[in-house]
Amino acid sequence: MSTPARGHQPAPDQRQEPGLIGRVAGAVTGRMVGIVPIEAVLDNVDVNTVLDEVDVNRLLGRVDIDRLMERVDIDALLERVDMERIVYRAGIPQIVAETTGHLAGGTLDLARARLADADRLAERIADRVTLRRRTRPVWYDPATGLASAYAGGVSRLLAWLVDLGVVLAAYAGTTAVLHLLLDAFGLSDSWLSKQGAQLLAAVALGAWAAVYATVCVAVADATVGKWLLGLRVQRVDGSPVGPARALVRAVAFALSATLFLVGLVLIAFQRRSRGLHDLIAGTVVVHVGPRPSRLSQGAARGGMEAPGTMSA
Repeated sequence: MSTPARGHQPAPDQRQEPGLIGRVAGAVTGRMVGIVPIEAVLDNVDVNTVLDEVDVNRLLGRVDIDRLMERVDIDALLERVDMERIVYRAGIPQIVAETTGHLAGGTLDLARARLADADRLAERIADRVTLRRRTRPVWYDPATGLASAYAGGVSRLLAWLVDLGVVLAAYAGTTAVLHLLLDAFGLSDSWLSKQGAQLLAAVALGAWAAVYATVCVAVADATVGKWLLGLRVQRVDGSPVGPARALVRAVAFALSATLFLVGLVLIAFQRRSRGLHDLIAGTVVVHVGPRPSRLSQGAARGGMEAPGTMSA
C-alpha cells in the first residue's frame, strides 16, 4: 500500500480525532480561559510598551498596498455609503446657510453704512454751495436711547429707484394679466382712443404708486426700497406714520416731483433732509443701521434732537 505524499492534507471526513494529550490540553486551556479574568489581564497590559516594541515601519513595509487596493471594490464600497445622510448629519447644509446668511447680511450692512457716508458727503457739498457752516442734527429717540442720522439725498434717491422698479414691474404684470382676461372673455378696449388709453394708463400707474407707498409706509414704516437700504419713515414726534398721514405723504410726493423737482431738491439743503412731502406730512426719514449709536438721555443737546422737539 502506498503512503500519502508529504504535505498532503486528509479530507475533512478522514481527519483523525485528537489523541489523549490533545483532549487533555484542550480541556485545560478551556478551563484556564474560564478561570482567568480577561479584564484583569488587559488592565496589566501596557499598550504603549507593546506598541514601542512593534516596528511599525517594518510592518507597513510588508503590506502590499497595491495588492490590497486591487482586492477592494471601491465602486461597491461607495455605493454602500449614504453620502446624503453623512452630509446632513455633519450639519453641512446648516453651516452653508448660516455662512451665506452672515455674508449677505454683512455685505448689506456695509453697503448701508457707505450710503450713510455718501449722504454726509452730499450734505457737506450742499453746505459749501450755499456758503453755510452748520452742524446737521441727528435723530435721537429717548425711548430707546438710540441716535440715527437723517437720510440724505443719495440714499433716498437709490431707494426711490428701487421702488420705481417694483412699481413698474407690478404694474406691467397686472396690465398683462388684465389684457389676457379681456381677450379670454372676448372684450376689447378698442373703444378707447390712443390718447385716452395713455391717459388712463398714466392715472392707473399713479394711483398704484400712491397705494404702494401708502400701504408700505403705514404698515412697515418703509417701502421696499427704503427697507433694503436701511431707511425708515417716522413722524416728527417719533410715533408711527399711520395710514392717513402715509396717504398725505404719498400725494404730497407727487406734488414735490411735479414742481420742477424743487420739492425733492430741498432734501439736499434742508437741515434734516426733509423734502416738501415730508414737511407737508410732518415726517422724517432716518437711517436704521445694524449698530445705531447708543446715547445717554442727556445727549440730545449739541446736535441731537429728541422727537417732537425740532422745528421745521
